[in-house]
Amino acid sequence: MASEAFRPSGHLQVKGARGSRAFYALVRDAEGRHQRRLGPAWVKDSGRRTPRGAVKWIARDGTAPDGHLTPAAAEDLLQQLLAAAPRQTAREKRSARKRRLTLREACDAWLLDAEREGEVKRSTLSDYRHVADRICRDLGAATAVTSLTSAQLGEYISQLMAERWVGEKEARARRAKGATVRVLEDGRRVHLTPASARTREKYRTALNGVMACSIDLGAITSNPLVGVKRPGRARKRHRRTSLATTHFLRPVEVLALVSSATEVEPQDATMFLTMAFCGLRLGEALDLRWGAINFEGSSMLVESSFVRERSDTPKSGVGRVVPMAQEVSSALSAHSEQRPERSAADLVFLGKRGGHVDANRLRLRFYNALDAAGVKRVRIHDLRHTFGTVCAAAGIPQTTLKEWMGHADLATTELYTAYYPQASDAARISAAFAEQSLTAVAS
Repeated sequence: MASEAFRPSGHLQVKGARGSRAFYALVRDAEGRHQRRLGPAWVKDSGRRTPRGAVKWIARDGTAPDGHLTPAAAEDLLQQLLAAAPRQTAREKRSARKRRLTLREACDAWLLDAEREGEVKRSTLSDYRHVADRICRDLGAATAVTSLTSAQLGEYISQLMAERWVGEKEARARRAKGATVRVLEDGRRVHLTPASARTREKYRTALNGVMACSIDLGAITSNPLVGVKRPGRARKRHRRTSLATTHFLRPVEVLALVSSATEVEPQDATMFLTMAFCGLRLGEALDLRWGAINFEGSSMLVESSFVRERSDTPKSGVGRVVPMAQEVSSALSAHSEQRPERSAADLVFLGKRGGHVDANRLRLRFYNALDAAGVKRVRIHDLRHTFGTVCAAAGIPQTTLKEWMGHADLATTELYTAYYPQASDAARISAAFAEQSLTAVAS
């Protein structure tokens, strides 16, 4: 009874040097002490100190950039964490839930564990919640985890359909072309297509985590996912070959795309050029700030990304500096003339309402620009692949390219060496054989 009345407590800390300060929440609950990064801090030194000598931080002047936290906003997040913190130990929860655990309860436990890890990015947590909601919707939130079998889960993963939200007008147009569009209970319309192996593996991984949490809570004794085959295990070699010649644009195609986009929306053209010539991910381009652009040094600092309506660190978790080609520098300089009065924290690319550009609408305009330019259809993310393939073809060392693209390991960078056909390779082979032949004759 005493443990049920346990009251979680916690406090805030600001860590990091100037320019990279962040709020951290230090929480003590029934299961121990935990630390979690809340986000970049929009603070300055008040000049006052606590009795222990710590700085008393106050909000910086001006409006905080998207994703940055003032002391008040950080305190609100801390109170939310304390409200959701466990008031029972893991043993007590196992004892309380041995009777029956629903799929929704198991998913919530998995999400809470992921949130406590602290190393999981906010955008990743948001993706986890979306996957958990979809699983509960498809399999039934009130379904008991004890009733889920390997056969049932295996069939669910193999038959999974990818969903893309569309508006009413777009839904009618896609239905007219024979596409499958479903209306969900909340009124949203989704275009259904067979899920890729990568998507099916993502849902399998999520279900595996949910079932592992169910074991920890004592609801089941074995994981039904153990008997479910992983999708797409033989996909890596296929990716190195067939995708190598299709999932990027050649420089002349990039310029045709940019020219086509300029006629409709010049800002889109500048975004596409920047992504292709600097290797930016879409979220990184959406969250690019003027203070990150060094025109004199012809470089760009990539330190944040806008994913699922939130600003966060890039995918690798750390920032990087990329060289800025003259074409990009000229395009951004011309783009800056549209907003002569701006601050370093202002977004480079603005949406219609002054905030971030709508990613979904941008993708549609991207496809329209490709069609208008007569260029093959690729994903907007393949503009980043274009950067990697062109640089690899130019002979830029893999270690240098790895740093420019922000890859976690060199194996990812090595994929690009096979993407771009080398026109000079045949001549090199001929020259090598000719040299060997002449040497043999001379002997």
